[in-house]
Amino acid sequence: MQPLQRGFMAPSETAAALRAASNLAHWIEGAVLLALVVVGVVEARGGLRSRAGQCLWPGIVALAGLFLPVFMLLRRGLSRIDTSWSEIVGDPQQIEHLWLAAILLVAGSVEIARRAGMLRARSWGFAIPLGLVLLGFLLWIHIQYGTPQAVERATLLHRLQGSFLILAGIAMGCEIFWPSKRRPLTFAWLLFLAASSVLLLTYHEPPGAYEARDTSRFSLAQPLLHVDWAVIDDEVLAVARALDSSVPLPGHRKGHRADVPRSIPPETRRLMHFLHL
Repeated sequence: MQPLQRGFMAPSETAAALRAASNLAHWIEGAVLLALVVVGVVEARGGLRSRAGQCLWPGIVALAGLFLPVFMLLRRGLSRIDTSWSEIVGDPQQIEHLWLAAILLVAGSVEIARRAGMLRARSWGFAIPLGLVLLGFLLWIHIQYGTPQAVERATLLHRLQGSFLILAGIAMGCEIFWPSKRRPLTFAWLLFLAASSVLLLTYHEPPGAYEARDTSRFSLAQPLLHVDWAVIDDEVLAVARALDSSVPLPGHRKGHRADVPRSIPPETRRLMHFLHL
């Protein structure tokens, strides 16, 4: 397997290595969610009433936010932190991971302060519910790399994870509005968190992930930002020129689609779709 081209996360690594690292990160975050479910059940049954015990649940949330960037920076070792950082800030997918981590860290920290009595306004109680909804939204639009089939599969799995987190956040927010219905609403958000945890713990990057110059179409980033123009072959350029009325090819009428070769590789068609040709 050849190292990935520029424009992907960690161009110095193979697709197999990236899939393994991604799987491990998903499994660890799934274990964190499972821990939140267990602690949440204990709290719902009247446990962990001490001050330290009250800070355990939001403390796990905040630690999850700290873990993600630390994992991203240190998974190659201390000697390659500079390489890891340069590849993180140059990749939209990894920047999204940093946003996920920031949401977890801020929401967990706010909830710790609230439970410690430092923040008394009722509105501060919505930090965790809002954080869960934002996490779910980011998972819905999360950038994926790979072949079209891999991107489609990974996008579906991340949207399922995100949907359960959004539902958990909504149920948790409703619990604040309607304390009289606390018991069923607590059960609901614990159930949704457990479902998302199972999806993370069983997650495997699909075959073809990180192996082609393709991205998910439903991300906030523009797909063309991830195209490595240095490796586009002559056929792609010829097709683009044939469809551009201002750059006719010899022997072809300007901008006429019939002039385009009928047997166009899938990668070329994908590029043409992004270019709106």
